[in-house]
Amino acid sequence: MLQKLSVQVQACLERAFEAKRKADETTAPASKADSLEMEKRCLALARSYKFTERLTDFTAINSHWRRRLMNTLPGKTG
Repeated sequence: MLQKLSVQVQACLERAFEAKRKADETTAPASKADSLEMEKRCLALARSYKFTERLTDFTAINSHWRRRLMNTLPGKTG
């Protein structure tokens, strides 16, 4: 299933791509290591944003179903 990426996730992935490109273009070991570390951090942040978004979606859906269930219990008034 394809999902639309949030602005935050997309920005992180773009920065990771740019960092990887810089790492591939340089021959200086320190610069390459720094760029690869930046790529790694950007990808981790993108995963964190995605997890947070999924958790938010799950919580909203769960709250909706919980309210519906509570309204169907005997003795529950409107």
